[in-house]
Amino acid sequence: MPQTTSTSTPSPTATTPTTKTLVCRVCEKGFSKAEHLRRHERCRKHPGSELSSS
Repeated sequence: MPQTTSTSTPSPTATTPTTKTLVCRVCEKGFSKAEHLRRHERCRKHPGSELSSS
């Protein structure tokens, strides 16, 4: 019985570049998910953010 070898092909998401359509208004860093942008905007480095006054 001959052995069959399976060749795996990379998934399209692994090779397709992600478009970053959401941009931080302060530093212009791009994000692909809104939740990541919201988390980034709350960081201490941005003036006016919730944590910057501490």
